[in-house]
Amino acid sequence: MISKQQSNILFQILPPLLLLWPASTRHGPTLYLAGVLFFVIGLVSFIRIFYLLCHPDRPYKNLYRPSIAVTICALAILHTNLSLIPARDFAMQTTIAVQDRCVRQNSCPSELSGWTPRHDLYSSQLQYGSWVQWPILYRTDGKKFAVRLYKALDVGEEWSGSIKRDAPN
Repeated sequence: MISKQQSNILFQILPPLLLLWPASTRHGPTLYLAGVLFFVIGLVSFIRIFYLLCHPDRPYKNLYRPSIAVTICALAILHTNLSLIPARDFAMQTTIAVQDRCVRQNSCPSELSGWTPRHDLYSSQLQYGSWVQWPILYRTDGKKFAVRLYKALDVGEEWSGSIKRDAPN
């Protein structure tokens, strides 16, 4: 049987561990949106830690939950930002390669080989990343092109180029 003291410690430790579930997703946009949750919970927990430290008459076991929550939230936000780096680098390298191809052929490719074809505003898509997969999208009108790293909803980073010898934006 679990004693009251043990159950109180479990009550302090288990709830913040539930944050590991959204932090462990492999879908980049979902992880990016969960960043709002991590930020809010991390901020509230940080304020709670500050409050408890300013009131030393409170039991220190009340620091377990906010301390674990702040740690998990900070690591999840760091994980999200670090997982974006390889996808961002790949999108920039793709932009440079497509820019060279557009200048050489005086026309931008309609789709990129090896990428999944799409039939909307974008003509090609690729999921890129090691653990976390980020969608990278390509569109063109034949004279100009854009490569977009999709983060979530209308949030993303975009690089573009054209058949002219300009540096990619």
